[in-house]
Amino acid sequence: MVDSALKTIVAHDYASLQQYYAGDASKFVQDAEQAGGSSSSNLGETARNLTDEQKQRVLTACNKLAEFDYSVGSESIDGDTATVNVTFTNYDVGKAVQKLMQSYFTTMLSMAFSGGSESASETAAADQLVSAIENATNDLGEKNVTKDAVIKLQKDQNGEWKLADMTGDEEYSKQLVNGMFGGVKFTSDNVSGYHKEQQAVLRQVL
Repeated sequence: MVDSALKTIVAHDYASLQQYYAGDASKFVQDAEQAGGSSSSNLGETARNLTDEQKQRVLTACNKLAEFDYSVGSESIDGDTATVNVTFTNYDVGKAVQKLMQSYFTTMLSMAFSGGSESASETAAADQLVSAIENATNDLGEKNVTKDAVIKLQKDQNGEWKLADMTGDEEYSKQLVNGMFGGVKFTSDNVSGYHKEQQAVLRQVL
């Protein structure tokens, strides 16, 4: 069952995931994003203002981050609950996020001091965000980051095993996302080499 469920995630087929997931599979990605960490306020606001076409481009680019390889290991059953050890191998997502943030914020900092109308700045910010995401995910290289995680299972009312719902279980969801994506937090503050002083200025002028 775990193997079948993970295959639906790799295929981005969350409708099919529902038959293996105890929670709402349509919110699986949202729960994973929350476990990974929220974006900075400026970046999050820009993302909310994307057009439908830009959102589709971002989705297409980010889907690659979930195309991990995996191997299912040992399991432990305790009544109606169980755990399964899984090893994930993925791209260096941390490197991709670092490249994305550095590219985006460096460009936006330059634009902030170049003047221009607010609407033009918002449009440029959206364009830059989409381009930065596409460039970062197009340059991922080989899958060379390996992480271990524990997947929780629970029986439903029919006695069928399901992946446990991540909602409300912060500790579990974080370690699962850590396994799938290397524990990357999508925040500007975790980008090494990008100084906090620059971030503070950027928050004030944008």
